[in-house]
Amino acid sequence: MAIINASTLTSVALNIFKGIGISEEEAGIISEHLVGSNLRGHDSHGIIRIPTYVAQLEKEYVSWDKHEVLSDEAGITIIEGHGVNGIVAATRAAELAVENTKQSVFSTVTLRNTTHIGRLGDYAELIAKKNLIGMIWTNVGGKFVVPFGSGERRLRPNPMAFGIPRMNKDPIVLDISLSSIAGGKVDDFLTKGKSVPEGWLIDSKGDPVTDGTTFRGNEDAGALPLGGMQFGHKGFGLAMIMEMIVGPLSRAGCTKRLEGKPGITSGNEKDGGGVMIVAIDIEKFTSLNNYNDEIEQLLTWVKSAKPLPGFSQIYAPGEMENNSKKNRLDTGIDVPDSVWEKILVISKK
Repeated sequence: MAIINASTLTSVALNIFKGIGISEEEAGIISEHLVGSNLRGHDSHGIIRIPTYVAQLEKEYVSWDKHEVLSDEAGITIIEGHGVNGIVAATRAAELAVENTKQSVFSTVTLRNTTHIGRLGDYAELIAKKNLIGMIWTNVGGKFVVPFGSGERRLRPNPMAFGIPRMNKDPIVLDISLSSIAGGKVDDFLTKGKSVPEGWLIDSKGDPVTDGTTFRGNEDAGALPLGGMQFGHKGFGLAMIMEMIVGPLSRAGCTKRLEGKPGITSGNEKDGGGVMIVAIDIEKFTSLNNYNDEIEQLLTWVKSAKPLPGFSQIYAPGEMENNSKKNRLDTGIDVPDSVWEKILVISKK
């Protein structure tokens, strides 16, 4: 396991992406996003993705200036990505949502037809740092999630994130998938040579699966909805509602099977992959001081609960990620040797 400091990783990633023809500005957005995911402890969405991203981007990279605004009125902006880089697109969309709150209490920006958008918490945090409430809803990801009560893949993980501002402190950020596990987490376990914990995946008969290669190798293994075998009806229900909101409103469509045409296609044939970014102006409801007082009182009350044996303290959403960032900025980021070797090879091309 190599231990690399964040600035070195960012510099290496930046040079790699610039080397395949991406502008310095957009290469910087992608690089900082990936390393930021590692800093916050989400290695599955960090630099482990560089080899895959490079392989895809060498074939085609679509810059943000190629996007098309389909509609822009009453605080709602609907964007057709035309295959733009997802991390850049989601960053720009979050910035636009912030800007649009100057004209509207609720600002919404939707995206469709982008590449992988990375870790959603980044965009929720970006909005929250502007003293706004940020919400990110999606129907994105591979179709590897089984409905509650079935072993057949049908849905996407449909991750979502929320950002809550705090005065002079890191925002509260909740970033979760509506599946028991994100696909990238399985890849992370495979890279580290670990078995997947029981309770995340099942086969078509409903039996537990712990071999991640089975999940990635064919469609016989699928991810359970959030809540697993016992309470998965809750995650499944949320995922269905997310589909029904984000798919049609972003014009990406709901997830479905298109014969011979997986993923989003052009024209009227739509198969999900939508993103909805919402920013809410708190001061249209109450003062920031009053809002912050309520948030801090809630946090103090909840965190005062006595931890059970095996728990050191009660963590607020995003608090563990913030601790990880502080620690990894000081000590460096653990990078599996196999991943670091691949990155070094790519960087020398």
